Amino acid sequence: GATRVEFGASNAEFFVESSEKIIAFAPPGRGNVGVAVVTPGGTSPEVNYFYEPSEEEGTEAPELLEFAISPTEVDTSASKQPVDISAFVVSKGEFENGYVTFRSPNGEEVISSSEFSRLYGNELEGTYGALVTFPQGSEAGTWFAEVHLADRAGHNVTIGPEELNERGFSSEVTVLGPPEPVVTGISPTSGPESGGT
Repeated sequence: GATRVEFGASNAEFFVESSEKIIAFAPPGRGNVGVAVVTPGGTSPEVNYFYEPSEEEGTEAPELLEFAISPTEVDTSASKQPVDISAFVVSKGEFENGYVTFRSPNGEEVISSSEFSRLYGNELEGTYGALVTFPQGSEAGTWFAEVHLADRAGHNVTIGPEELNERGFSSEVTVLGPPEPVVTGISPTSGPESGGT
């Protein structure tokens, strides 16, 4: 007879109703798992079981309550430049990941940050940090941010620069170009029409 019923890595409580039927009670879990019956003679092939998200996990994407970029101005003419991202995220389901992208002034380049790393709090409410590096020689001008958030239940949201501005958050990084040449003086200040001085 059966000695164990496995739901993924967890064991389920069960009882044998007949030689052809087992009643098992699914242990807590998430997403898709394989279910297998273990007997002294071996383990059955797995069949799929799906855990539906509970009401507590909510039906909404994570919410961005605070967001900051530092510094908001960098000079990449001589070297690459790091920019720090901080975000406070609240999620009705467990927060899974987040990152920020910056689009170049001409709209043709996109730079992505590292994935959010939790600094304080928990998966339902926490402060996160990330780093984005602007390469040397990045296009001069204003780069606009987009924030991407997702929870484990599959709810996700992208918050563009307009919405970030509406919420009073930082939404851009200004990349400075190489300095313009400045003439401080010439010598001599006059010469013949034929030139050559």
